[in-house]
Amino acid sequence: MIASKAPVTVGVFDSGLGGLSIMGAIRRVMPEADYAYCCDNLNFPYGTKSEAEVIAAAEKVTSLFFDTTHFDVLVIACNTASVLALESIRKNLPIPIIGVVPAVKPAAQASKTKVIGVLATPVTIRRPYLDSLIKNFAAECRVIKVGSSKLVTLAEEKIRRRVGQEALDLQEIRIEVEPIVAEAKVGLDQLVLGCTHFPLLEDELRQVIPPTVNFVDSGSADHRLPIERKAEA
Repeated sequence: MIASKAPVTVGVFDSGLGGLSIMGAIRRVMPEADYAYCCDNLNFPYGTKSEAEVIAAAEKVTSLFFDTTHFDVLVIACNTASVLALESIRKNLPIPIIGVVPAVKPAAQASKTKVIGVLATPVTIRRPYLDSLIKNFAAECRVIKVGSSKLVTLAEEKIRRRVGQEALDLQEIRIEVEPIVAEAKVGLDQLVLGCTHFPLLEDELRQVIPPTVNFVDSGSADHRLPIERKAEA
């Protein structure tokens, strides 16, 4: 019998459809893998929930996802779920679990002005984990933190929008990112899109945020997963 390699199956989990931005980035570097996607529509959005609610929901849904799909590795493609529930999910599932976190480190490294912004959900903005990332990787920067749940909802509306429907209201988006726009006028040059839904709004965000601001998101990280599954031929 000769062992042959079967495609790795990557499970991708998010509260909604924002994780598609992460799955797309992974597929670009692992086109040979199989993929399964799961979103928690019942509890969407996570950004407005309590920490206990997010942890309970993420644990329950990822366990059900694994039991029904049996993937080889799970990517928690949600910043909020990653910073709150990653460790507990790892204890529940017998496979490698990979989370995503706001891309503070690459933003700080790329900043010339040493003024960066973090746009995320309110839950992520409040978490000590984000403060730790800033302390460890952006201590020399002034960091502007802005939380928005509205942008998550707008991203879902955009991706579910049917052909012919009206475009998103840019004024709604402008209101949510006004602190970022104000800081861009006085030196902010890097903006961390700290929610996987926000890259889905990149075109709209670019219309209301000055072009001097560079966007940085988790999807630009290296998502090569050194996981192999062997089968008997």
